[in-house]
Amino acid sequence: MVSQHTLAVIIRASGENTLKALIKIIKKQLLPEDVLVVLEKEVCFEDKLKLGFQKAIELNKDFTVFIDADILLRKNALRKVRENLHRLEVKDFGFGFLLFDRFYEEPKFRGFHVYRTEILKKAINFVPNEGEQLRPETFVKNQLKKEGYTWQNHLTRYVAGIHDFYQSPKDIFYKYLVRGKRSQNDIDGLIRKFEKSNVDDFAIALEGIQASKKMDSISNNKYLYNNSENNFRSVKIIDLDKLNVDIITIHNLFKKYKFNSLFWKSLA
Repeated sequence: MVSQHTLAVIIRASGENTLKALIKIIKKQLLPEDVLVVLEKEVCFEDKLKLGFQKAIELNKDFTVFIDADILLRKNALRKVRENLHRLEVKDFGFGFLLFDRFYEEPKFRGFHVYRTEILKKAINFVPNEGEQLRPETFVKNQLKKEGYTWQNHLTRYVAGIHDFYQSPKDIFYKYLVRGKRSQNDIDGLIRKFEKSNVDDFAIALEGIQASKKMDSISNNKYLYNNSENNFRSVKIIDLDKLNVDIITIHNLFKKYKFNSLFWKSLA
């Protein structure tokens, strides 16, 4: 069943290579009553999170989809959002979709969040100040859970697209500078994988993790780390407009799962 609820789609951007391609993909999926907004202000993530919530409340659509600009979506992603809205219970304040992650090489919950807009009037009060939390959005969700609301990450195994593919060296370095601090349970496995690989992206990510080990704390503000030597690395030019995100997603899912049940659930 496809919901008739209205959507606001808000892209949170900070100079990602994939932004323009993502905008084109989303515009093809919007219904006439939907609206798309791109937040590109050069501020820390906490401020961008609050700005997004403020904009969503102002637009006052039934649901708001927040998408980070390091994502590329499959052609039916927003339709899948609508198909899952009716599955939410009254106290559910939203849900996430899986994305195939470039560096983990498996589906992960990343920057794709569908919120019941009405709840954002509460959520905005929980947005932390810069530097107070390593995972600001997770912190907000946890505070809402304490208020009796539920976030659903188990509505579907559908994989909505790809995450962290085709990013710039400086962005990869910063992402893994941050992840080196906030994803402690994953780091040893990632280091082993990256050390065995000859993939340039993985080598840069490894440098980010190693740099994070020398720092006491990391800010969720990439603009504070913009003088990295990775600004000057050569970048392979790819015409992102010609990419078929569905094919790329399916190809990577097949490499991960072959033809087992998770492969088919990821496509549905």
